Amino acid sequence: MNPIAPETAVDQERQTIRLQNSVRLVTKQEDGRPLERLPDGIFGFTYSPASDAIPLFVRHAKASFEVHKPASGPYQILGYLAPSQVEARAQDVKLYPDAFGEATKLVAIASDRIGRLKGPSRAGGNYL
Repeated sequence: MNPIAPETAVDQERQTIRLQNSVRLVTKQEDGRPLERLPDGIFGFTYSPASDAIPLFVRHAKASFEVHKPASGPYQILGYLAPSQVEARAQDVKLYPDAFGEATKLVAIASDRIGRLKGPSRAGGNYL
């Protein structure tokens, strides 16, 4: 008998945000389509959150960002910030797809709060 690994705290945090946004994972038929061509109420994973198209995929690979397209409101990019940046509501931040260094706080940033996206860096944690 193989024991089932318990959910991690990160999985639970992501699931909480997904429930708040009422989103479901993109289907295999939707895999790779640009965000603008997908229905509301979905989420997926991308290596290209700063591109115009933002293709979303079913597979969550390391260093890929989770993107939500809720039924109401702008799309959101999930990532990690340093707790000090969250508390200070910093204006210029490095958002990481996975916890990296001091960036340990999972956040969802709405696209209408993003002035400019630069990256991902492809080095040093793949930050935006």
